[in-house]
Amino acid sequence: MTADTLVSVRARVIAGVWVPTARSAAWRVPIAAMAMSVAIIAQDRLTRPSADASSFSVHVQLIAALIAASAPALLDDPAATLAATSPTTRAWRTVVRVSMVLLVWFAAWALTLVLVNTAPGSVAWTDLTRQALVLLSVGIGAAAMRGTGAGAAAVGLVMFASLLLPDRWTILSSDRAAIWRLAVLAVAGVIALIWASSDPARRHRSVRSRHQINPRPRVGQSFGVDRYR
Repeated sequence: MTADTLVSVRARVIAGVWVPTARSAAWRVPIAAMAMSVAIIAQDRLTRPSADASSFSVHVQLIAALIAASAPALLDDPAATLAATSPTTRAWRTVVRVSMVLLVWFAAWALTLVLVNTAPGSVAWTDLTRQALVLLSVGIGAAAMRGTGAGAAAVGLVMFASLLLPDRWTILSSDRAAIWRLAVLAVAGVIALIWASSDPARRHRSVRSRHQINPRPRVGQSFGVDRYR
């Protein structure tokens, strides 16, 4: 099999998995959030046509939280019980759904960038993009573990904590300490996603292997049942 043929086969396999998954995904929530995000920036640009781009930083952070809380709705799989018996692994099915989440995030972030850049001045896009990706990681990880509601709650908790707690605990800044806090949150989100993406049987085997009981009976016991009660 030539390299071109192998690439073509892989492309057909990916399309055969991605298209049906995308057809069954819950697009309404993330699309509504994307439209709301665009409307927020567009309305502010129309009412303040001469405003500096840096004044939109708070709007961009709120949009990042909105997308991070809504896009993980695409992780919900209505056919999860039936798909569990299919030849595809749970990790592969999760990768397909995460790719749809990233597609929505990229589209919303690109539209936000274009609209904000029409204003005079500049915005710290590097810091804002880093914060947005970490919020998305938190939302995806929590949603993969406990569902869409948990993802939105986790993003909201992180945002409220950053706004209400002292500055030394916020993630909405560009200092070195905030970058380290962002890194911790991102790693936690990725670990949660990886754990939730593993097949349940494999997780149960790993748990049993850690808590495996020695079959050899101890003194006063016979096959795990106390001899004296």
